[in-house]
Amino acid sequence: MIDVDSPLIVGVHGILSLGVKSTDLLLKELEHKGHRTLEIDHGWFPAVLSGITARYFAKQLIKRLDGESYVSVVAHSFGARIVLEAMMLGQKFEHVFLFNPAIPADSDFPVEYYKHITVIANPRDKILKWGRILLSVLGYGDLGRIGYTGISPRVTTCRNTKPSPQGLAAHGHAFTPDGLKAWAEVIHQETLAPF
Repeated sequence: MIDVDSPLIVGVHGILSLGVKSTDLLLKELEHKGHRTLEIDHGWFPAVLSGITARYFAKQLIKRLDGESYVSVVAHSFGARIVLEAMMLGQKFEHVFLFNPAIPADSDFPVEYYKHITVIANPRDKILKWGRILLSVLGYGDLGRIGYTGISPRVTTCRNTKPSPQGLAAHGHAFTPDGLKAWAEVIHQETLAPF
């Protein structure tokens, strides 16, 4: 049963999915643990439109949150760019979990807009490797492959090298049945601790 007074956890998926194989699955696990969740489904859009769409969807995310005061977020791949844009527009988050984020490894997260960021990276992520090489001019990066190289002490990297049985060149490695249960428990503990 969902606790209506529990903190809100938002899910933001990447560009080539609707979240059905990533963030939506994680939100379902969190709902089973009693969390309120909100799926930000921004649809499928071409990678080359990322600069325009990230800011637009960040504004939509802020609008959907409608002044919620205690919000944590889970984002996959390009969803991390939307979350970063939302922070740059003034949205505050408590806990931010970035799964295979497709943004630069030295991203400058505005410190006043988050309590803690956990980067879930996989050094075997071939999609991020090639995405950074081919699309870096559009703002893509491989934070989710090499981990955080910036200076904020409130950003930590968790490296997981288990390959995903679903393929996708290890880009969805955390969204296996075992991975979902394990990460849901971590997120559950992290988001409830200070609440």
